This record gives sequence, structure tokens and C-alpha cells, in this order.
Amino acid sequence: MDSIFGASNFRNEIIWLRSRNPKGSQHASKKFSPSTDTILYYAKSDAAPFYEDAIRVPLSQAELLEKYDRSDELGPYADGPILRSASMGVRPNLVYEYKGFTPPPYGWRVELEKLREIDAGAICRGADQARRAVNFGPLMIGETLSAAFGVTYLL
Repeated sequence: MDSIFGASNFRNEIIWLRSRNPKGSQHASKKFSPSTDTILYYAKSDAAPFYEDAIRVPLSQAELLEKYDRSDELGPYADGPILRSASMGVRPNLVYEYKGFTPPPYGWRVELEKLREIDAGAICRGADQARRAVNFGPLMIGETLSAAFGVTYLL
């Protein structure tokens, strides 16, 4: 495909799930049955538009309630940690000292200026305009930053 479209025009490998419950067979299997398709997405050039919103499927009411399981006078919101996990990888640019605490090599989830806004009580919204509550959670020092800061954090 690279020889046809050019390696620089490769955008994504898309794995399309055909079935969550692939059908079996009455015969003994020698391999897993294919339940996905692999689609290689190429663009004609860097100027090619990408309409991500055209393929997004809106969340159902039940999915919204599950995702944003907390609510206050401003509406529903989700809770999440302010520290990155090991599975997110090392981010040296997000490792900085704040109020006497320096996180592990995975860092904070936000840059210093955003953390200051959160600490100041600013209400922030994600890309989907949904509010996020930030859980500073139990840290290695045995206390929570939220208790130390004494404010509610919303992202």
C-alpha cells in the first residue's frame, strides 16, 4: 500500500470489530476465528480533510449515565485521577514539583498552568464539553493532595 499511496500518506490502521460473539464450528478449531477486519487508511495528501465527527456514534442515555456517574448543581460529571498511570508511559514534560510533591516518571495528567487553574477552583471541560472531577487520590506520601489543597477539583 505504501508503494501505491506513499508511506507519508498513511494515517491509521483501523481494526473493525465484526462480531463480539464469533460463531463457532462443529469441527475442531486450529486457530482463532477472525472476528475483525484490518483497514489501512491512507490520505491523498496532507491537505485531505478528516471528518471524525461524521463517524462518531453518540452515547446512549444509559452510557452517558455510566460515564458521568456524579452530579451536582452544575450537572453531571466524571471523576478521574490527576496522576498518570504507568500504562500511559513516561512523560518527562509532565513531571514537575507542585506544592511539595513530585509525581513518579509518568507525571501529572496536565501541564503546570492547568494544574494551577484546577487548584484555584476553575471549572474546566474536556473536548466533549463534559466536566471532569479530578481525584488527587492517595499518593506515595500517604495523604491526598485534595485534602492538602482543601478545594474541589473539576476538569
